[in-house]
Amino acid sequence: MTKIIFMGTPAFAATVLEGILSDADYQVLAVVTQPDRAVGRKKVLSMTPVKEVALAHDLPVLQPEKLSGSPEMDLLMELDADGIVTAAFGQFLPTKLLNAMDFAVNVHASLLPKYRGGAPIHYALINGDERGGVTIMEMVKEMDAGDMIASSSIAIEETDNVGTLFEKLAIVGRDLLLKTLPEYLEGNIKPVAQDVSQVTFSPNIQPEEERVAGSPHALEW
Repeated sequence: MTKIIFMGTPAFAATVLEGILSDADYQVLAVVTQPDRAVGRKKVLSMTPVKEVALAHDLPVLQPEKLSGSPEMDLLMELDADGIVTAAFGQFLPTKLLNAMDFAVNVHASLLPKYRGGAPIHYALINGDERGGVTIMEMVKEMDAGDMIASSSIAIEETDNVGTLFEKLAIVGRDLLLKTLPEYLEGNIKPVAQDVSQVTFSPNIQPEEERVAGSPHALEW
């Protein structure tokens, strides 16, 4: 059984975590997610979707504001995990932690090297892309720059918004990870370096940018 530390925050990541938990080949030793935040107009302190899934499965949850140099980092180093799976975690992973693992992979919601960064789905919609997708890549201490293990794409419909595309790509990412991770761990998949000449970025979207005039797709949730 492969022992995993899972790191992620939003519903996209929660779907991936649920997929891992459904597979008897994996044991999730701990879940790392962002701290609880005040959300909505009433600023209600809320758990992340990943934390909700973790607690429902009685998994240990760590929520460091910054992982590097934290007590939580020390705890993770002591777990004797085989590897790390991340999905929309929202923090860089310390090199020390990455080096301690047999593997560390990320489920990223774009067709890399396009849309590195925190808002790939938003930018796919803003730019009127015809297709979106997910890439499974190796983790390095550079934003979404690791070698690519596998990718899968779907059509973006005219009726899609951020919410619907997040839901669709979460399922794509879940299924792609469960399909390719065993082959990757067996050494049957050779990761491919990203073409740096084709790299684009998708910096985080501010609330006032959630709806963009003239965009081919609505950005409303």
